[in-house]
Amino acid sequence: AQVETNIGSDATGPTLNGALVLGHQGWLAGYQYVYSTGKASLTKSNFGLGYKAKDFTLFANL
Repeated sequence: AQVETNIGSDATGPTLNGALVLGHQGWLAGYQYVYSTGKASLTKSNFGLGYKAKDFTLFANL
């Protein structure tokens, strides 16, 4: 598992950026978000799924 969080800023004020990726036996799943404290809401939200084998990698995101 990998977790990342940082604080940024945009025109509306501070933003919280975060991501989480989990993996098991070649399968990967992840989520990424941006939360605007000025708007008090999520401004970006992404999901991703993937599979990593020895000779190829397959990835899709929403």
